[in-house]
Amino acid sequence: MTAHSVYKHPRYYDVAFGWEPGPETDFLQAAFRRAAPGEVRSVLDVACGSGRFALEFARRGLSVAGLDISPEMLDYLGKKAALAELPVEVFVRDMRDFQLPRRGFDAAVCMTDSFGYLVDIAAITGHLHSVARHLGNRGIYVVDFGTVVDPGHPFGLPERWEMTRDEVSVSFTGNQWEDYDPVRQTVTEVLRMDVSDQGQAQVIEQRALKRVIYPQEFLALVGVSGVFELAEWFQGFDLERPFAMPPYHRRIIAVLRKIGEPPPPPPRPQPDAADELARSPRGDRRPRRRSPSPARPTQPRPLEQEGHASGDAGGKSPRRRPQAKQQPQSPSPARPTQPRPLEQEEHASGDAGGKSPRRRPRAKQQPQSRPEAAVAPPESKREPEREREERPRPDQRKPRAAVAPSVRLPAGRPDGEPIVEYWARGKEDKWQPPRAPRPAVDEPPAAGDQPPAPTTKTRRSRRRRKKTDEGTPPEDSAGGQGG
Repeated sequence: MTAHSVYKHPRYYDVAFGWEPGPETDFLQAAFRRAAPGEVRSVLDVACGSGRFALEFARRGLSVAGLDISPEMLDYLGKKAALAELPVEVFVRDMRDFQLPRRGFDAAVCMTDSFGYLVDIAAITGHLHSVARHLGNRGIYVVDFGTVVDPGHPFGLPERWEMTRDEVSVSFTGNQWEDYDPVRQTVTEVLRMDVSDQGQAQVIEQRALKRVIYPQEFLALVGVSGVFELAEWFQGFDLERPFAMPPYHRRIIAVLRKIGEPPPPPPRPQPDAADELARSPRGDRRPRRRSPSPARPTQPRPLEQEGHASGDAGGKSPRRRPQAKQQPQSPSPARPTQPRPLEQEEHASGDAGGKSPRRRPRAKQQPQSRPEAAVAPPESKREPEREREERPRPDQRKPRAAVAPSVRLPAGRPDGEPIVEYWARGKEDKWQPPRAPRPAVDEPPAAGDQPPAPTTKTRRSRRRRKKTDEGTPPEDSAGGQGG
C-alpha cells in the first residue's frame, strides 16, 4: 500500500460504501440459519473496515467483535459505535494470524473481497486456522471473494459508483487489476477515490497485491486446512442462485462449517523479552550483562592528594604532577680486586674528554684437553663411527647396477641344480625352481648326491639299488656272467 492509502481515510471510505447494509445482512443471517446447528448470537467480523456489517449486527442484538489491521479504521468504528450506543469490541490484528482474548463465537464473516489479500497458501492456511480457533463447535464462517469466470475478460470490468453524504462526495473506482502474475496468481489491485469535500477536490489512490482464487482451488485449500468443510456457496447475495448454475458471477459467497480443531499456535515471546531480543546484536538471546568488578582499595599517593587539593574553582580537573624519578641506590662496595694489565693500560690511556674507554672482550678459555685414554669411548660405540667414516659420500657412490641374476651352487651339491638369486633395491630375494623329476633306476646317480627317498616298489628293486650304490653288481647280472 502506498502512503496515500484508502484505508487511512476511513471517513471517505465509509461514504463510498455507505449504502444500506440491510439486504446483505439478511442474506448472512439466512445462511447462518441454514448451516449452523443452533441459533447464532455472536459474530466475529474479520477485516471489518469502518464497521458496516459489525454495526448492523449490533443493531440486531448480536454480540459483535471486529478486527482489522488499520488503526484509523478501528478508531472511526469505535467513535460510530459510541455515538450510536452499540457494544462493539475492536482489535488491531493481522488477519493472517491472530489471537483474541475472546473465543467461542457462533459465526464469523469476511466481506468486501478482503480474503484476496491473502496472497500465498501459507497465509490462507494460517488465516483459516486462526478463525477456526475462535469459533465454537460447528461454527459458521462466511467468505466473500472474487474469482475468474470469463476467459475473454478474466479480470472483469472496472466498477465505478458515486456516493454523497453531508456535503462530501466520493467517486469510487474498484476492480482494476493490473500486472497479472500467472505463477503466483497475483494481480495489482488499483483503488481510486475522487473526493470533493466542501468544494475541495482530492484524489486518493492505492495499489496493493491481491490473489486470484479459482473455485476448485478454494475447495482444495479449505480441505487442506482440515478445520472447515464447504456447506454451500452462492453467486452474490442471492440464496436462489447457488454457484452451480450458469451464468456465473465473479463474486462468490462461500459458507464454511467448522469440523475440527486447528493445531495450537506457537508460543509468542513476552513484550519485554521481545524488546530485549530486538536490542540484542545477535538476536538469538538476551545480551549478557557483566557486573562491574569491585575496585581494589588503594591508598592515594601524597602527590595526588596535593594535586587534588590545589584544583582551581573553575571546575576543571587538576593535572597530576609528574612523579619525581627515584634516585638509584648506591651499590654496595665491591670486593677489592686487582685489575688486569690490559685494563690498567686502558684506564691509563683514557682521553681528557671524559669518555670512558671501551673494555676489550675477554677471551674465552679453552677447555683443557684430557688424555685420550681417559675419554676413549667403548669399542661398541666406536664401530658405528668407523663405519660412518668408511661409507662413501653421495657424490662418490657408484650407480646401482641393473638387476642381474647370479648363479651359484650350494654347498654339498656341486653337481646339483643351480639356485638363482636376485638382488634388487638392497633386498635379497631368493627363488628356487621346482625339483627336477628323480632319475630312473637304471641310470647311475650323480656322485655325492643324496640317495633318493624310498618309494613303494618291490623288495628286489630296493636290494638292487642298494648294491648299485655300494659298487657290487646285482645278483641277476652276476648270474648272467656266470651262465
